[in-house]
Amino acid sequence: MRLISNDPEFSWGGTVVVVGVFVVSGLGTGISAMMSAGGRRSDTIGRAAGLLLLLPLFGAAGAQMLPTVILGSLSLHRKTWNPWIRVLFGLLALVQPVVIVVEELLADVSLWRVLGLHMFIATFVALVFMTAPIFRRRRVGR
Repeated sequence: MRLISNDPEFSWGGTVVVVGVFVVSGLGTGISAMMSAGGRRSDTIGRAAGLLLLLPLFGAAGAQMLPTVILGSLSLHRKTWNPWIRVLFGLLALVQPVVIVVEELLADVSLWRVLGLHMFIATFVALVFMTAPIFRRRRVGR
């Protein structure tokens, strides 16, 4: 946030909350991946737990990540869906990050701002790939 904020301010409380939310989301993804190795029932429970633990990530300022992460994850991980639907979901997932990047660059162009935006985009990409155990198609025969 320090790199893209107009008024950067550090606080331990804010840092702990951000790190904690990402840890909880990662834990949910791990639980989902671990339980997908079991049968149908444990796979469903694992996906539900993973999705439930992913939700705190989309609170407060993280709410703007929700459409990108959900639509991007479905577009990337649901390989059996119609390709046109996947492309549509992928394009819709790009709308919010593109709007944010354009708004930030129109406000101020500096090395710190550009570096912050690259890290912002990397976070979106990492989240979309991280959610694979939650959104990918269930393995056949389990």
